[in-house]
Amino acid sequence: MSGWWGRRVLSGAVLVLSLTLGGGLARATDSSKIVPHDPGLSDPVGHGDYLVHAADCMPCHTGPGQVAFSGGLRLNTPFGPMVSPNITPDKETGIGTWTDAQFYRILHNGIGQHGEYIYPVMSFTSYTKMTRPDVLSVKAYLDSLKPVHAVRHVNQLAFPFNQRLSLLGWRIMFFQPGTYQNDPTQSVSWNRGAYLVQGPGHCGECHSPRNMLGAMQLGRSLSGGIVDNYYAPNISADPNGGIGARSIDQIKQFLRTGAEPSLGVAYGPMEAVVHESMAYMTDADLTGIATYLKGAEKRPVTATVVAIKPEQLAAGKALYDGNCAQCHKADGSGVPGAIPNLAMNAAVRATLPDSVIAPMINGLAGGYGYGAMPSFAGALDNHDMAAIANYTRVSWNNNASANATPAGVAGLRALATDDVTGAGGTNAARAFGCPKVGASLIAGTLATPDQANILASGTDADMLNRITGVIQQIRTDNADASVTDISNAMVAAYCPTIANNQTLSRGQKFDRLTAFNQKVGVLLQDTSAPAGPSKVLITATLTSAQAQAIATTAQTAGMSPGQWLAKQAATASATGTP
Repeated sequence: MSGWWGRRVLSGAVLVLSLTLGGGLARATDSSKIVPHDPGLSDPVGHGDYLVHAADCMPCHTGPGQVAFSGGLRLNTPFGPMVSPNITPDKETGIGTWTDAQFYRILHNGIGQHGEYIYPVMSFTSYTKMTRPDVLSVKAYLDSLKPVHAVRHVNQLAFPFNQRLSLLGWRIMFFQPGTYQNDPTQSVSWNRGAYLVQGPGHCGECHSPRNMLGAMQLGRSLSGGIVDNYYAPNISADPNGGIGARSIDQIKQFLRTGAEPSLGVAYGPMEAVVHESMAYMTDADLTGIATYLKGAEKRPVTATVVAIKPEQLAAGKALYDGNCAQCHKADGSGVPGAIPNLAMNAAVRATLPDSVIAPMINGLAGGYGYGAMPSFAGALDNHDMAAIANYTRVSWNNNASANATPAGVAGLRALATDDVTGAGGTNAARAFGCPKVGASLIAGTLATPDQANILASGTDADMLNRITGVIQQIRTDNADASVTDISNAMVAAYCPTIANNQTLSRGQKFDRLTAFNQKVGVLLQDTSAPAGPSKVLITATLTSAQAQAIATTAQTAGMSPGQWLAKQAATASATGTP
């Protein structure tokens, strides 16, 4: 329920590396099982529920680990942090004492219960277009929720921005209240779509550029904007930079499922919009939205196209192959339903490269069938990330501008959330001594949902059976893979899930990793594994202290623990040292 002023700190699934499966938001639901239904004004509570989803209220009004709608989500604005308020019907800390008139006033006019001006963190600049019956239906639904007592210190801005009176000038210049009025020259479906896009859906709040004072540039509505360190792409009817060339069915599929081959996979803030909002909307409403977007004004964006130099292309390819291709595939095709395609992905081809770079910095949590992508903030420097972004943007017929720069990456790092370890936790994994993600040279290893699931559920009783299944699949797909390659691939994938588990002590993490290594080692000793004289598997039981010492020494030497041990074994064998 926020726009550019309230840049949402939400983690979504996508541009993913299938190493672990992360959790969703507080009310995350399998969208494939949703039956969209809007009972209409005859059922205010049910209609309000539908509109609350359409407006995407829950993700912004639910902090990490908090009850849905009880607030507590940190919202980063250009002027400082704010925290979303509790909108459950609690009478002391929520909206339990609000009248209908007060609730309508805040959404329609941006004025709070006691007459105070509301910061445009809440998108009242869009909600003003909602009809009064729709607004009061939203209140009827919120009033039906269980009250949650949760004190929220919403305004954490520094002086002078913490003074609400300062908003008067902003409102005079940039806010014009008014309910949406149908365009008689357009169809019923177009008008319904316009109402949803401009009003409760508040799409322009993210997909429009802003001026220096944080107001939407209405003359460039839907032409693309910045949200957190992601780029919300051009969704105007422009056939080149926007979505004008896409069919209504293609747009509907993306909005309903978050995945469409020519539009890519929704991630970052858009992931929550799809799975907590669009997935709940009726087919008629999605048709209306697509009809309006295709028929809305074209907003072409002119930008200088930067060509990539041959040496830059080669450097980017080498980095991509070593860090990304294992999951996203060498041709950028990904794995349908598990790992998104980067080839012909609208987010990859967008005007700005931010949405390619941000996942490398922050990582992405898993969910909705997609695995998690770890942060590469500790593994790749600014030059590396820029090179990978440019390579993906010009490869596989993406034909975008190679305009990612180290300075741009540095700027996005500065906007990153406090915890940039991501779901796989590259920073934590490095500190723990995990081998580099993608270190295995086995193409396609651990890149299917089944193989990802084993790593996400490493403490289950049937772990041994599922490790066996993954090893067998790797051998089926890679007949020439050596025992060492398979072992390294398994450890490289499993180690980050342990390193980033904050419930475990360092010793417990080593115990867990040691147990995993032992299971893998036992299973790899069967007769189906190709074993030459230079590839002898040695299984040994290590204490936590020994494992920790080995990992620390290996990290200092720039190796994985397995590589370091193999080197020591080879040296001992050559010299006869026990």
